[in-house]
Formats: sequence, structure tokens, C-alpha cells
Amino acid sequence: MHAHGKQRGRHHQRRNPTEKVVYQVLQKHWSTFIAHTDAPIPKFVTREVEAYLRCGILQYGFMRTACSSCGHEELVAFSCKRRGFCGSCIGRRMSETSMHLIDAVLPEVPTRQWVTSFSWSLRYLMGYDRVLASDILEAVAQTVRERIAWRVKQDLALKSVTDVETGAVMFVQRFDSALRLNVHAHTLVLDGGYVWQNGKLVFHALSEVAEEDVRWVAKRCWQRIEKILKRYGKDPESGEPDPIAESEPFLAEVYGHAISGFGTARIVDESDDSHASGKTLVAQVGGINVHAERVIDGRDRPQLERLCRYALRPPIAQERLSLLPDGRVQYEMKRAWKDGTRSLLFEPLEFIRRLCAFVPPPYFHMTRYFGILSSHALFRHLVVPGQKTPPQLLLFSPQDLPLPSKTEATPRIAWAALLKLVFKVDVTVCIKCGGDVRVLEAVTKKPEIRAQLLQMGLPVEPPQLHPARAPPQVEFDFGYVD
Repeated sequence: MHAHGKQRGRHHQRRNPTEKVVYQVLQKHWSTFIAHTDAPIPKFVTREVEAYLRCGILQYGFMRTACSSCGHEELVAFSCKRRGFCGSCIGRRMSETSMHLIDAVLPEVPTRQWVTSFSWSLRYLMGYDRVLASDILEAVAQTVRERIAWRVKQDLALKSVTDVETGAVMFVQRFDSALRLNVHAHTLVLDGGYVWQNGKLVFHALSEVAEEDVRWVAKRCWQRIEKILKRYGKDPESGEPDPIAESEPFLAEVYGHAISGFGTARIVDESDDSHASGKTLVAQVGGINVHAERVIDGRDRPQLERLCRYALRPPIAQERLSLLPDGRVQYEMKRAWKDGTRSLLFEPLEFIRRLCAFVPPPYFHMTRYFGILSSHALFRHLVVPGQKTPPQLLLFSPQDLPLPSKTEATPRIAWAALLKLVFKVDVTVCIKCGGDVRVLEAVTKKPEIRAQLLQMGLPVEPPQLHPARAPPQVEFDFGYVD
């Protein structure tokens, strides 16, 4: 569990979003991108970009805080709370969600990560069609749970797989290490199942997961996906007119660029051999690839939390992003590819296309819960952390077990508490005298914003977007840059 005490930490320094490469590229080229895009840009994409350009900017509103001892005032800018590519807001959600999973969702039992990726054509369809994507992801989670339940049934000689309770948490990512559109799933699955014994749920871990299990999951997933595609009347390999290109031509162009990697050059170091991999639990069938190499002892909460944070991370590591003198964007890979590629180069407008592709469709859930870990599961309260089974419930049979009482939703972790837990930064402590800081008011109206900023000697005008201009004439290079 995480300690939520009042330990003091170092002082907070307000971030400056205008120093980030992503912000600088959008500030300079977003107007040009809009002006030279033939198809209309969907509103959910423009809202994402415009909200990001306001995120952390005092001129769009802030909270006033003051020290109760010396009266020193600080301003805290509002955040955009978006899910596409804002490193700050996704980072907050990453930290908050991972803490919630460790404290209140994932039990202290072995947990295995199943990573499922899809063919290029499927990624394209799933990037836009949230209903199709949801059905495919549901089929993946169901298939993995079925195999685990069957294995537990075999180990314990049970009558049916329905006697086994399994659970999983799925994280959906829309990106890969090359900043391409790559809709895929990281699913944390309990590596075993719960079985009723003597009126109590007891977890039985699998002895191991074999290559046969992974192959079975991949084959069964692909069979189900083929049925789903047939039900929706979509065949990625048919060569028929693209329905996305007809209804959303902008997304069709953006997704096509972001999937293929069109418009990028690569910096190659042929002497780099850090790409070696020893994965064994991997299977590929049809348009689906599954691997289940990593398993963690659920009692190792820090390691499990690190895995959750990895699956929830933002698409772009800001520290590996830089602007070159010629205006291109360079992204340094965390690990070199097999051919030695260690960096990618993007023209500014191509980089913006990638950002647009990372924006998920509205109402599409990026974190999903299945089985006994889902919020509506009948016996969830008996297995998740922080919940204790009253002794009298052990006298009931599973069919007669009383339903859990209705409880309030878990509140979000306060911003100040989250900063203290993650970065050891204490915004409740005055940087002048060490006294307690309290919130005075939220300033949201433009005249009040200007007056407050003038009073504190800060600029009153927000950063301005550069006007649109003719895009650079670029011949895209698909080769290597030595």
C-alpha cells in the first residue's frame, strides 16, 4: 500500500510547457498544418491539440495559492486532462492509475503480462473504429482467461471451467517505439484462478505457461477476430474501397502515414547489437501476435507497479526528443533496432500527423477490467486488496453469499498528494518560510486573469501560434542516414 501521510518533500517548481519540443513544433507549424490539409480535421483531434496548447499556460487560467504564515503567493496553471500525447497529463494518469491498481485492484498473486499486437491492416481499422476495436480487445481478453481457466480445471480435476474465477486488466496503447500508429494491448492476467473451497475463494497458480498455451491463445484469438471482421463486413485484405477514407479522409491519411512510417529517415549505427532478445513464449497466427514472457510475483508490489506504469506511459519520451537546426524533429530510440537504427527523423508536418494519430476516438476506454477484477464482478470484493472478508461470510456457500454493499467510487488522488508521492515534491509547503500553503481561488475569467498577472509582473498574453505559410518541399528519404 502507498503511504499517504504528511511527510515533507522538496519544493515545487512550475513547469514551462513552451520549452517542450512537442509544444514548439505545434506552436510553429499547427496553423500551416491546418491550412494545407485538404480534408476537414475531426473535432476530437482539434480539441486535443488546442487543449494541449493551453495546458500549463497561466494566461488561460490558474489557481491562486498563498502561505498562511508569510502570505507568499503562487499561481498554478490548469491542465488539459487529455489522453492523446500530453506528457504531463498522461503522466499524472499513469501515476494515479498504477497506484489505484496496486492499492485496490491487483491481488497479491502471480500476474503475467500478455502482449497482443495486430497486423498493419487491423491496426488501421482499430485506430478509428472504437466499436470494432472494443470487440477485438474483448475477444483477446476472453481467450486468455479461457485458457487459464481450462489449465486450472485440468490441474485440479474440476468439472467445469465455470468453477474457476479469473481476472485481468488491459491497457490499450496506440503507439510503438518508432512513434507509429500501433493499436495493441498489454494485459495483466492473474496467472491462475480462484476456486471455491470450504466456503472460501482460494487462488491456484499455474505451474507454468508453455509455448503450447501461447499458440492456442493466438490461434483462438485469430479465429474469433476473423468472425468479428466478417460480422462487421470488413476484410482488411479485400482491396475494396476504404470505408474510413470515404467517411473520414483526414484520419485515413493520418493513419496511413502513421502506420507505414512514411516520411521518416533513420540514423543507423551498424555496430549496435543491443537489440538481442531471448523471448520464447511467442506465437503468431494470421494477423495476430501474442507473447507472454513476463510474470511477476504479486507480492512484489513495486515491480508490479513499474509494469503498470510502463503499460500506461505517454507515447513520447520528452527527454529523447530534440529539434535539429534545420527544423526537423529527432527521436532517439530507447533500444536500437536489429538493423542498427538508433534515431528517427521527422519533418515537422509529419510529426504533427503522428500526434494526431495518437489521439484516441471519443468514449474509447484505454484501461479495461475483466473477470473477477471488473467493477461489476460478484465476488470482486473478496479478492482485491484493501477488502477483508468478514468471518461470518465464510459460513456461506458461493450461491448464498451476500452481495457486497454499495460503496462510493474511489476518489481521485489529490494533485498535491500525487506530486508528493511520485516526485517527492510538496506543493503544500511555502518556498519562502516553510509554512502551510492553502488555495485562495480559481481564476478563470480573462479580465481577472490579466489583472492578477499584471499584479505579479507576468506576461498577460499567451504564446501565439505562428501564422500559416507554405509547407517545405521535402523529398522523403526512406534510406539510412549514416
